Amino acid sequence: MSEQVQIASSWKVILDAEFKEDYFKQIKSFILNEKAKGKEVYPVGKLMFNAFNLTPFDQVNVVILGQD
Repeated sequence: MSEQVQIASSWKVILDAEFKEDYFKQIKSFILNEKAKGKEVYPVGKLMFNAFNLTPFDQVNVVILGQD
């Protein structure tokens, strides 16, 4: 967010439109506001999309989204 987010180029192309959506901008704003209040946010900005760096888009067969 304030740090440079690193994401594999194959995913950046796929997700570019999502990064421009209002909901994503709202999430980004919320996270930056929380950090400005002194709250710690994990993972840190440069690792936020690390899962995408570990698995290039062309190697993904199925994506399962969930929340613990």
